[in-house]
Amino acid sequence: MHAPPDGYTLLSVNTSNAINSTLYDKLNFNFIDDIAPVAGISRASQVMVVNPSLPVKTVAEFITYEAITFHGIGAPKGTPADTIDRLNKETNSGLADSKLKTRLAELGGVPMPMTPADFRKFIADETEKWAKVIRTANIKPE
Repeated sequence: MHAPPDGYTLLSVNTSNAINSTLYDKLNFNFIDDIAPVAGISRASQVMVVNPSLPVKTVAEFITYEAITFHGIGAPKGTPADTIDRLNKETNSGLADSKLKTRLAELGGVPMPMTPADFRKFIADETEKWAKVIRTANIKPE
């Protein structure tokens, strides 16, 4: 990310970022370290076919492998905290709107309002979850 950290450039943060961070060995950036998470927007559960080699023994363990798509907003690393906080507040305010909640539900999504710190943890957790799947299944890009 080479844009100035001024709050005018925002990034779409989604499931692909979490997967690609592990799938590709030679990215010229570290997604978790090089963005400033602003806010989550939505998540949607996906249907998943389970490979018998998935290392789970209980339903609780399986749930940790829930396949979801998520969408959120990030900004360039170094964006001032007060700018991140304002963007987060405005995004979460929009996510509380009943019309937006209804539209997200029509699309199979659920609002995902969270603090920037919570969104950072969410991204890290999703990245680690997909890293385990990629390593366990020995998935390689073609």
